[in-house]
Amino acid sequence: MSAEPARLYLEKYRSQANPLWEEYLSTKIAQRKKVGDFFNATLLERFLQLGLRGKKLRGALVCLG
Repeated sequence: MSAEPARLYLEKYRSQANPLWEEYLSTKIAQRKKVGDFFNATLLERFLQLGLRGKKLRGALVCLG
């Protein structure tokens, strides 16, 4: 049995999820920067980069379920 269909599905899911993730967190980062230094926006920026590198396996499995 080939793993190719699963790999293609995960790649497609990731290509659709990453822009949504980036848009959402970029909006939150911009909001935090307006508030001031109370909450460090750098933490959200690092979280954004971490999320973009992720496999998105859990979200893809939820969609399949």
